[in-house]
Amino acid sequence: SLVLSFQDNLGVTYTQNEVLGLKIAGEPQLELGRRTTDPTRIIQNEPFVLTLKIENIGTTDADNVKLKIESSFAGDSEAYLGKIPKDDYANGVFALNSGANSGEVKCKLIITYNDDEGSKSSEKEFYISVNAVPKPSSGQIVASLIAPILLIAAVIGGIYLYRKRWKSNKEGSSSKEA
Repeated sequence: SLVLSFQDNLGVTYTQNEVLGLKIAGEPQLELGRRTTDPTRIIQNEPFVLTLKIENIGTTDADNVKLKIESSFAGDSEAYLGKIPKDDYANGVFALNSGANSGEVKCKLIITYNDDEGSKSSEKEFYISVNAVPKPSSGQIVASLIAPILLIAAVIGGIYLYRKRWKSNKEGSSSKEA
């Protein structure tokens, strides 16, 4: 409460009591805590799952939390987390495909949420490492061709032996008939 004492221009003293209310409101602060991928090592043109840990380190709850990733990855780029109480966290899970990307791929995370004052949003940037598909060496190419070549040679050899035996059996049976 507030007590006001004042005098008017005639010198009369007045006292007035007022009750003041202060609206004390906190503010959520959402931060990107940890990033994990499954598989841990991402290869070009392969699917992967990205999990982002969003922590509320602010002084009040964040409601209706939504995540959106802007990147060159294909797949499910949005996640709904709902309410994140203060001093708590939630995980956003994204099923993505690395596509033709390789190296460090830049991603922008857009976090939207509601607090006591209305809708807010924040942006965070991070990078995901994508490994290029290893190119086979000439030794690996030759080694991968040996098995099919041996298989084809075995089939041709088997056909040759079969025809040779069939021909000798046919000649043997025709000389017995005569």
